[in-house]
Amino acid sequence: TMRFTPRGASHPVLWRGVDWCVFREGRLCEIRAYYHHPVEPRITSDLKDFPYRQRGYPTL
Repeated sequence: TMRFTPRGASHPVLWRGVDWCVFREGRLCEIRAYYHHPVEPRITSDLKDFPYRQRGYPTL
């Protein structure tokens, strides 16, 4: 989760995502980051009904 305030905005937003790691022969060989970037910043990228706060994820 990345928290930031877009240019010109008065409130911060959260981008949700995941880091995908690939291992070969016990060694890390690839890291990919996937994040949801909404076209409209006021639209949340949260999963509907997912208990972010209860599971310890950052919330606003």
